Amino acid sequence: MVGGANSYRQMHEFIRIHRQSLNAAFGLELRYAPSYTGLRLILHGVDPGALESAFRRHASTLAEPPATEGLRAIAWTAKPCAAASTPFATARPRI
Repeated sequence: MVGGANSYRQMHEFIRIHRQSLNAAFGLELRYAPSYTGLRLILHGVDPGALESAFRRHASTLAEPPATEGLRAIAWTAKPCAAASTPFATARPRI
């Protein structure tokens, strides 16, 4: 999702294209991208609280966000599912 995918098929394609970089960055040894069903099972096993905590820790190490003067924020949440009880909001510039 962070890579811009909004479906299991798009996540699979992102992993397939960037597999070698992902292996190097995360110390993995993936020989191929997981199937769509495999990705779904992986995501359903993620603890939403732990994921949010990891994102917040990572975000705290980043540089200050760019100035948002003249931009309007739009927030939305992911569809609820059994594995995700924490909504995530994203801001994008209005075009």
